Amino acid sequence: MSDLQKPKTMYRNQDSDYAIIKGKLFNPVVDKLNALSNTDDTLTVDTISEVTSGSGVTVDGLKFLDGGVQISTNVWEKSAEVTLTATEIVGTDAGDIGHTAGAIVVAAPSSSYALEFVSAVLIYNYSAAAYTGGSDDMTFRVGTVDCSTAITDTNCIKATGDKVYKLGCIATETSLPVGSSINLSGTAFTNPGTAAGTLTVHVTYRIHTTGL
Repeated sequence: MSDLQKPKTMYRNQDSDYAIIKGKLFNPVVDKLNALSNTDDTLTVDTISEVTSGSGVTVDGLKFLDGGVQISTNVWEKSAEVTLTATEIVGTDAGDIGHTAGAIVVAAPSSSYALEFVSAVLIYNYSAAAYTGGSDDMTFRVGTVDCSTAITDTNCIKATGDKVYKLGCIATETSLPVGSSINLSGTAFTNPGTAAGTLTVHVTYRIHTTGL
């Protein structure tokens, strides 16, 4: 008997739609469905991937795309992690804390978007010796606009041991320049000769579609 002549089984899903499944395929299909679903009809999977590239995945009205969560039509919330080396801590070149553009923790989007700094956790990994210099003026900025309070150096980069430091968005109103990066900026620190500590930054931020 050919595959076309073999009996077919009708499988019904919970929405009352039907699919025709060949007899020899029925058991494998049921086994797969049973593996994904518990007896309480809960779907259990390790990974959900989008079907259409760039479209994301929506779960019960909540959309996920490229590590971000859509919290309204024109607002996404994401997080980023960057580790600054000893060179970036004491330097004044592009990408360093002491540069006029600061150390970039979230790259600038196009001019159609504005980034909003929400909060950050700084993890200072002390090594060998403490940095000197600085000026208690290191802040998170969007472009050149301060979005956090200043960080006390001894609580962070000039500490004599490991530190974990949290800060949120500044309480006063601020502008959000479109198409601008989120950066960590302040007076450059100084390496007395053996300091090798690094600073890991976990930053939470929002992306606003401005329509401008």
